[in-house]
Amino acid sequence: MRVLSFGSDPGALSGPSHPTYRRHMDYASRLEWLGMVTYSPPGHRPVMDRDVPLSVFPSNSPSKYTYPLDALSLGARLIKQYGIQVLVAQDPFVFGAVACLLSRWFRIPYAVHFHGDFFEHEYWRKERAMNHFLYHLGHIIARRASVIRTVSTKIRNDLLERGFDPTRVFYASPPVRPDDHEDCEVRELDEVRERLGLRKDRVFVFIGRLSPEKNLALLFQAIAVLKTRYPEVRLLVAGDGPERERLQKMREELAIEKQVVFLGKVPNREIARYLGVSLALILTSFYEGTAKVIKEAAFAGRATVTTFTSGVTDAILDGTTGIVVPNGDLRGLVQAMMSLLDHPEKAVEMGVRAREVVRERFVYERDIDRVVDVWRQALK
Repeated sequence: MRVLSFGSDPGALSGPSHPTYRRHMDYASRLEWLGMVTYSPPGHRPVMDRDVPLSVFPSNSPSKYTYPLDALSLGARLIKQYGIQVLVAQDPFVFGAVACLLSRWFRIPYAVHFHGDFFEHEYWRKERAMNHFLYHLGHIIARRASVIRTVSTKIRNDLLERGFDPTRVFYASPPVRPDDHEDCEVRELDEVRERLGLRKDRVFVFIGRLSPEKNLALLFQAIAVLKTRYPEVRLLVAGDGPERERLQKMREELAIEKQVVFLGKVPNREIARYLGVSLALILTSFYEGTAKVIKEAAFAGRATVTTFTSGVTDAILDGTTGIVVPNGDLRGLVQAMMSLLDHPEKAVEMGVRAREVVRERFVYERDIDRVVDVWRQALK
């Protein structure tokens, strides 16, 4: 089967050093050929692997607004050149529109991936005016797709409640390599603690993009409350994004400059170190698809404290491998974090159990097969 995918993950252009590329290498190993068209500014070259039938094609678009036309032109050439049999869109919006149009022109099926609970989340619709248009566009694109892949069981169930055909909607969790997040050596963890001045059993970590839907304001407020009782508490913020400047100002306003440490964008190979020095991963998002970082933390033997979002029930046993609090519940978040600060052994026990659960539920090779099987369904 020859597949062409449309998305925006820049990691695909980094080659084998990046998890996105390695994951798609594993998809490609089960196919005759896999191509990826990814959004990029001008100046990038295609990335091709001689040993695996995988090729990544940058759009080299002058702006994100020209991407659809660039992707349509590039996609049409690749369909003719490689004899593409299935198209894949990484969302039901711009990428979905490109796949839908090419599908109609060349009469080949397309699959749409849902990486978020867009249709069911009111916050997403109100986040910006454009999302109201995307909401309706997404319905049209999704209903015309041959198959739909969701990254959580909640998203699948929500689509079924909206009348989508259950024989065309499949759940396939994003594959995560356990060995990318195995325990670090003690000396590596000691180096991080010494460099950042961290006290053991007093550290939480956030890993992700600094964007509005992550609701880091709630987490900063929780740290401000906690610091009066636990002055040594620290929050490591690993990631970057459009909210960084606002969050830095908020850190000053709440007088938690000492408690909150911005790490910037952290290389994937170093994430395990920051998880290793923490009591738990903290997520306070308004919405998610399925936060892969929850599984990454679990593979590293760390529990997660999180607000309730799509995918949480797939990856967390509440009270056993992590703690789930209602969305926007500051008091509940503070109490959950306090329970781990007061009883760090509880965090250790949760982390051990979390690793056991994800190893059982999310087997990497099996998850790779499930994604490829969804694409195969499109041919049927």
